[in-house]
Amino acid sequence: MDGVYAMPADSPSGPAGSVKVVHFTLFGQPFQAMTAGPHHEFNDAISLMVMCEDQAKDEARARRVAEAMMNMVKLDAEALEKA
Repeated sequence: MDGVYAMPADSPSGPAGSVKVVHFTLFGQPFQAMTAGPHHEFNDAISLMVMCEDQAKDEARARRVAEAMMNMVKLDAEALEKA
């Protein structure tokens, strides 16, 4: 566990002291997990965050990759690379 961040005060997301964000590393890759609060049950939905050196990128390529990904039920890395 690289870091655990708790709610500083009571909020709709949970009571003060409850865990909100956890940073951890798996096989050298950093991850971040965040609670959805007490109003959402745990399920298999996830969000991925990719850490980058900077935001310099090819906007047309980024748009193609985003459009391809939004039509996928399961991520297809090969198809995303081709986009």
